Amino acid sequence: MTSKSTSSEFEKLLSSPVDEKWKDVVEFRKANKKWLSISSNIALRVMDEMDKQGIKGNELGTRMNVSPQQVSKILKGRENLKLETISKLETALNTKIITILGENEVVVKNDYKRVSEEKLALLKQEIIIEVKRAIQENAEVYNSRFARRKVFSYGQKFIRVPAKIAKKSAGKDYVEAA
Repeated sequence: MTSKSTSSEFEKLLSSPVDEKWKDVVEFRKANKKWLSISSNIALRVMDEMDKQGIKGNELGTRMNVSPQQVSKILKGRENLKLETISKLETALNTKIITILGENEVVVKNDYKRVSEEKLALLKQEIIIEVKRAIQENAEVYNSRFARRKVFSYGQKFIRVPAKIAKKSAGKDYVEAA
């Protein structure tokens, strides 16, 4: 061995390996973004349906007459599926995976969960605002002498109600009711 070959081997060991595999993966994903997205959506729908029916990949493979490895590839969502494969999936799961709309058909999405969560968030905000307002009003009411009398009469289970025929009390007409 010469010192030149040893030093070049040593430099090779010190330098980071040139791994451009990730660049190839990125280019592949960019070039095939559309069908990869569709494939992953199909995989998610298939997995949801398998969960609903309580079946495993082996059973799905048996129903489709394909190997468990093929089912595994499909469920990863990175397989370029043929119409034949999609048809086998639909038959095996007894469900529709892809629907092609006619010329005058429209898709209406029911996103109840999202709408419910938004309504719940708005309701929570409204409740917080009302509670803060009530706390502020109660603080103002409790600080006045009138409020103390009012609270006392509520505590005694009496309610002051305006009435047309009643005894005169401090220039106003009131009736005390139990």
